[in-house]
Amino acid sequence: MPAATPVRHTSDLLMDLVSGDHPPGATLTLGEIIDALGDRAFGALLLIFALPTCVPAPPGLSTLTGTPILLFALQMLIGLKSPWLPRALRRKSFEVSALAGVFERAVPWVRRLEKLSRPRLLVLVDGPAERVAGLVLLVLALVLVLPIFLGNILPAIAIAIIGLALMEQDGIAMLVGYVAALVSLVVVAAVIVGFAAVALELFQRVWA
Repeated sequence: MPAATPVRHTSDLLMDLVSGDHPPGATLTLGEIIDALGDRAFGALLLIFALPTCVPAPPGLSTLTGTPILLFALQMLIGLKSPWLPRALRRKSFEVSALAGVFERAVPWVRRLEKLSRPRLLVLVDGPAERVAGLVLLVLALVLVLPIFLGNILPAIAIAIIGLALMEQDGIAMLVGYVAALVSLVVVAAVIVGFAAVALELFQRVWA
C-alpha cells in the first residue's frame, strides 16, 4: 500500500517560493505567487492582507489592506475559483530576498495557526459555502476600509480566521470566523452609535 502523501501546508508553499538558490536581485511576480498557491490563494491572500491590521496600526493602513480584501470578497461572491487581478498588478514584482524576510517573520505565526486547523466540515468551506464566505467578507471589508479609530481590529481578526479556514478547508474555523465577524460588527456598530451620540450632544450644547 503506497504511503500517504504528506499534507503541504500553506506555510510550506510560501517558503518554497523563496527557498533554494536564487541569483542576486531575483524577483517573483504577484501572479507567480498566486499561481503557486493554487486553490489556497484566496485564503492565503486574505490572511496576508488582514494580519497587519489585527493589531493597532497607523491611520490609513486598514484602507490600503481592506481594498484588496474587498476585491477578493467580490470575486468569491460571484464564484471565481482563484483570485483575478489586472495584468498590471499580476506583473508587479518583488525581490525574492525581500519576500524571504517577510515570509520568515510571518510563517511562524501561520504555522501556529495551521497546527490548530485541519480539513473538516467541508460543507462549510466548499462549493456554495464559498459564496456565503464572500458575502461575509464583503461586509467586513467595507467596515475595514472605514476610518474608525481602533474599529478595524476585530473585523481584521475575523477576516484572518476566515482566510485560515479557506486555506486549510476547516469548517470549524469558518464557524469561529463567522462568530468573530458577528461580534466585530456588533462592536463596530456600538462604537459608531456611541460617537454619533457624543457628536449630537456636543452639537446640541453648542447650538442650545
